[in-house]
Amino acid sequence: MWIKRASGIVVASSVFWAALAGVALAKQGIIDATDPPPFGTPDWLSDTISRPHANIATDASVPAIAILPLDAIQLDAVGLLPASITGLPADLWGTSEIATLGALMRAQPTQGLPAMQSFTQTLALAELASPQDAPPEGSDLFLARLDMLLARGALDPAQALMERAGPTEPAVFRRWFDVSLLSNRADRACGVMNANPNIAPTFSARIFCLARGGDWSAAALLLGTGEALGQITQSEGDLIARFLDPELFETEPPLPPDPNLTPLEFQMRMAIAQRPDATGLPLAFVYADLSVLAGWRAQLDAAERLTRSGAIAPQQWLAIYTAQSPSDSGAVW
Repeated sequence: MWIKRASGIVVASSVFWAALAGVALAKQGIIDATDPPPFGTPDWLSDTISRPHANIATDASVPAIAILPLDAIQLDAVGLLPASITGLPADLWGTSEIATLGALMRAQPTQGLPAMQSFTQTLALAELASPQDAPPEGSDLFLARLDMLLARGALDPAQALMERAGPTEPAVFRRWFDVSLLSNRADRACGVMNANPNIAPTFSARIFCLARGGDWSAAALLLGTGEALGQITQSEGDLIARFLDPELFETEPPLPPDPNLTPLEFQMRMAIAQRPDATGLPLAFVYADLSVLAGWRAQLDAAERLTRSGAIAPQQWLAIYTAQSPSDSGAVW
C-alpha cells in the first residue's frame, strides 16, 4: 500500500515538474522572441541540433569499398583549343586510320599559304576525340602533331601541348627536353631529369644536366662509363669533354661543323662559344636565334623565317625589327 502511494507521489511530482518546465520554456520563448540571440551564435545551429538525422548508422560494420580504375589520359585526344574556339566537331577524325593521319600531319609543308598554315596548326592544337579504332594508350597521332609543330619551329605551342598532356612518356619527354633546350628553359628540364634520372633519353643528356647542376665529378664519371659501354660516340665524347672542361682545349682547333646536330649538341656548342650557324638547320633551331644573345642580325633572320612558317605572329617580327635603329650605312646590321 505504501509502495503504491509512493509511486503515486513520484508520478504526481514528475507531472508537476514537467508542467513547471513547460511554463519555464514558454517564458523563455517569450524572452527569446523579444531579446536578440546571443552574439556569435549561427541562426541554423539550433535547427541542426533539433532536426533528426537521416544517416544515423544502424550498425558498426564496415561497408564494402568499390575499387574502379581511373580513366587513363588519351594522348591523341589532348589539345589546347576546345571546340568552342575552333568550331570543329569533336569526332572529326571519325574512323580514320592513325597511321594515315600521322603521315599526313608530318607531310605538311613548313611554309605555305597563311590560311592553310593557320588551319593545320589549329588541327594540331585542337581538342578532338581519338579515332574510333585507336587504342586507349596510343600516342602516334599526338606525336605526329608535335612533329609538325616542331618542323615549323612553333616551339611555344608544342611545349604547351606537351605540358598539358604531361611529359611522362619517353617519346614525349625527349621532345619536351629538346624544346626546353632550344627555348632557353634548360634549367627546368634538367630539374625534372635530375629528379627522375631513369627518364633521361641519352647518356649525353644526363651528363649535361649533371654538369648544369654543379655535379662535375659525376658528369665526368658518367662520360667515361658511357664511352666504355659504347653509348657515347667519339664525336659526342669530344664535344662533352670540351663542355665539361673547356680550358683544356683552348689551344685546340674548333670542332668541325656538323649538319646533323641535335638540340643538345647545339646547346653544348653554344656553351663553349662555338655557336653553329642556324641557316641550314631546321626551323626549330632557328628559334634559339630569337634571343638577344644572338645579335640583332640573327634575330631578324630568325624572325623572318619563323613568321613565314607561321611559328610566330607578325607582331613579334615587327617588335624585333623595330627594337633597334639601323647603322649609319643603312643596313640592319
